[in-house]
Amino acid sequence: MISTILTIIGIILAIAIVFWLIKSLVKSVLFVLAIVIIAFVIFAVVITIDATAFKKDIAESKNTFVIVDDEGNLEGISINKNGTQVISKESLTNMLNNINADKLKDVIADNTNIVVVKKDALGNSGVESIETGVKNLFINSKELITNLANKNIQIYPKRSVFEVIQNIPLWIVKTVNSFLRG
Repeated sequence: MISTILTIIGIILAIAIVFWLIKSLVKSVLFVLAIVIIAFVIFAVVITIDATAFKKDIAESKNTFVIVDDEGNLEGISINKNGTQVISKESLTNMLNNINADKLKDVIADNTNIVVVKKDALGNSGVESIETGVKNLFINSKELITNLANKNIQIYPKRSVFEVIQNIPLWIVKTVNSFLRG
C-alpha cells in the first residue's frame, strides 16, 4: 500500500516536473521568438525608410552613373533635374580612385549618389544609350535587385538597403524574383 502511494506521488511529482520544464521551455521559446519578431520589424522599418530616402534622392538630386566594362573602360553621365551631362574619363577615374581610397566625402560633395554599373548590367553600349539603360535598370526593380545581388551595381554612399541585398544569398534573390514573376 505504501509503495503504491509512493509510486503515485512519484508519478505526480514527475508529471509536475515535466510540466514545469515544458512550461519554462515554451516561455523561453516565446520570449526568443518575440525578440526576433521585434528585431525583424525594426530592421524592416529601417530598410524601408532607407529605400524611400534613396528613391527620393535618385529622383530629385544629382546622380552620377559610372559605367565600367570588362576591360576597365569608363563612361559616365551625371543626371539631375536640369538634364544629362557626359563626364570625362579623367573625372571618372579620379572619382573611382577616391571611392577606392575611402575618400567618399570628397566625391559625394558634388553628387548625391554615385552608381557604378558594370556595362553588362545595362545591355547597351555607347554614352547615348547609357541614360536609357540606367533609367530602364532603375524602373525594373527585379532586375535592379538581381544586379545588386550579383554585385553588378555598387551605389555610394553605401545604404543599408543595398548592403542587405548584396549580402543575401543569391538563391534567395532568385527565388523571390521567380515568385514575384508569378
